Amino acid sequence: MKKLCILLLCWTGTFFLSQAEEGFNYQNIRFKQIRPEKNGINNGYINAIYEDKRGFLWIATPTGLFRYNGYDFKSYYPRTNDSTSLSGSNILCIAEDNDSNLWLGTDNGLNLFIYKKNKFVQFVSAKNPFVITDYIASLCVTGDILWVGTSFGLSQYNLKTQATKIFTN
Repeated sequence: MKKLCILLLCWTGTFFLSQAEEGFNYQNIRFKQIRPEKNGINNGYINAIYEDKRGFLWIATPTGLFRYNGYDFKSYYPRTNDSTSLSGSNILCIAEDNDSNLWLGTDNGLNLFIYKKNKFVQFVSAKNPFVITDYIASLCVTGDILWVGTSFGLSQYNLKTQATKIFTN
């Protein structure tokens, strides 16, 4: 452990010295504050932030989903009796598949945002056996597999074959 700490310390020191030698000026770093109330985000609470393959920032909040393109925000909310909108407003997690579509976990089901069509597909537990419960706590895409984490267990969903496996206690 002591050797690892020394190695890490030496590497860190080397990195910062090399930056100083190349004329890296920390005073040139500037941050821009994005005020939620001025940019469409209804409150200051953020559950997740994800940068997609196109460079958009997706911001998951308890009141909806927001896409930031570097200049403006676009908001997405659930709409009553509209199955092409979000199934719930409390967006908890975000993952992107190989087709550049976004998977969104909410406290009211799983959602797929089909980017090319600019619409959502809802997956709720009453209609989809791989959604164990409608409270989706975490998502991960590895290859063609979507992993869906809930407090009741873990679901594995093959995005190509639609085969499912469920792992519970």
